[in-house]
Amino acid sequence: MTEYFDMAKTAIILAERAEECQSLIATALSLNATANSLLWLGEEKEVPRTGVNEAIILTPQTGIPETITATITNVVKDQGLTLVILPTTKLGREVAPRVAVSLHAGYVEGVIGAETSSAGTIFHRLSFGGTVVEKVRVRTEIAVITAIHTDLKTDMSALPTTNVKTIPTPTVDSKKVKHIEELPKKDDMRSADRIIAAGRGIKKQQDLSMIDNLAKALNAKFACSRPLVEDLKWCPKDNQVGLSGQTVTPKLYIAIGISGQIQHTVGMRNSKVIVAINSDKSAPIFQVADYGIVGDLYQLVPELAKQLGKT
Repeated sequence: MTEYFDMAKTAIILAERAEECQSLIATALSLNATANSLLWLGEEKEVPRTGVNEAIILTPQTGIPETITATITNVVKDQGLTLVILPTTKLGREVAPRVAVSLHAGYVEGVIGAETSSAGTIFHRLSFGGTVVEKVRVRTEIAVITAIHTDLKTDMSALPTTNVKTIPTPTVDSKKVKHIEELPKKDDMRSADRIIAAGRGIKKQQDLSMIDNLAKALNAKFACSRPLVEDLKWCPKDNQVGLSGQTVTPKLYIAIGISGQIQHTVGMRNSKVIVAINSDKSAPIFQVADYGIVGDLYQLVPELAKQLGKT
């Protein structure tokens, strides 16, 4: 008889930022799971108050997916855990499938919720560019998931202090590196206070300089929606916000020429203040915006940059 994953009793979480940890713990609690262990990739002095039994820190720290995979696999086996929760970051997406394979576990990417049925837990994830909700049932006793940042909140300050456990970094098989090239350091939009995002309302690639000028006037990071990255190739992947890009929570998010499909809004809906500029008054983006401006972005954006430049 096939075993099905049911609401977990225990879980291990991978996180490298406090707000990321908070969101993933909230996800665990929504699944009626106990956050048993936290594999913390940040500084030891910055381990958040989480309420988990222990926070595990590798010595030395590493961002190598294979090494992190080996660590999670060992903890799951040693403690008999049934759920692994990782963030939908680049690292999370690299580690999660590897962990699933090593544990012979079911894997679901981009989980936004779950429900209980007679056949066990059914995970919800967005599919077809965020236009439909797909329901997935895991046919194994252990489940590995990456979770989308949620609106669920957990009062971390009320949780008990986490016990910190330092373990040696496991040795994994590796190949000899024949050439090492140091790449330029890229900005991490996840920590930005202000973000200006451009969408398909931009008619030509050279017009992105207009958005960049506004971003500079506001001392903000430049971002873009999926079509500008995947379809038009106008922007690098690192600048993409949305289901298949980054999840951001700035104090100010200005969406310019973005229709507001769920594929994009899932990545920015938790921003403190959202401002939308769009010529279509019926655009879905206005449903999540705190402030909306209906008008021609080619007139509004240069004027905004001009006025801000005077202050």
